[in-house]
Amino acid sequence: MSLYAEKAVVLRTWKLGEADRILSLLTETHGKVRAVAKGVRKSTSRIGGRLEPFSIIDVRLWKGTGELQRIAQVDLVHGHSALHSDFLRLSKASAIMEIVDRIALEEMDSSVLFRLVTRALGTLNEGDSPLFLGVFLLRLLELEGFAPQLDCCGICGSSEDIAYFDIETGEVACSAHAGGFELSRSVLDLLRRARAGRTRELLGEQDPDDSRVFETIAARYAQQSFAVELRSLRGVIL
Repeated sequence: MSLYAEKAVVLRTWKLGEADRILSLLTETHGKVRAVAKGVRKSTSRIGGRLEPFSIIDVRLWKGTGELQRIAQVDLVHGHSALHSDFLRLSKASAIMEIVDRIALEEMDSSVLFRLVTRALGTLNEGDSPLFLGVFLLRLLELEGFAPQLDCCGICGSSEDIAYFDIETGEVACSAHAGGFELSRSVLDLLRRARAGRTRELLGEQDPDDSRVFETIAARYAQQSFAVELRSLRGVIL
């Protein structure tokens, strides 16, 4: 059995027995880790409150021969308490945790994904934006090799009169090849700016109609690409 230190994000927790809890963690350098926190559900536990979803922690883990590791020590870096008190932000943060829990792998260099997730949680904790979740999902899709093709029609190659987005293929189509999610010019512009990494600029956009369509396209394409249903977003997106 070996002891090592890591920085991690708490993605998910569930009960084990009468007093313990299992946690799914995204670590900075070891990928996804599943670990047991002994006794944290007891009223006398000093660390239970540090192990809530969305929390960033410094943790020391015992790694043995079994599937589950064991939490030896934990210090809270940031609890992101604002995410627990607002329904929309809670839904978006939960969706981030849900999809990352599904795609993160064990024993991998997860530093880039870790930075993306921790920055997203920090931004959302400071304040919401109608485009926040869509921007995050498009960044995640690009990181994982599923960036949408937004420049020209996937059928004929034309860059003129782009009017549709195909959730199945991740490609846009011109009006002559109708099919998929209908795009306005303004929503197409949002998608292209997100793909170009103009995050700060986009988070200041406030148009409710365009923002909702943009977020819906990003969420549906992410679910299709990663083969996951984001239960956290039921009733939140179109």
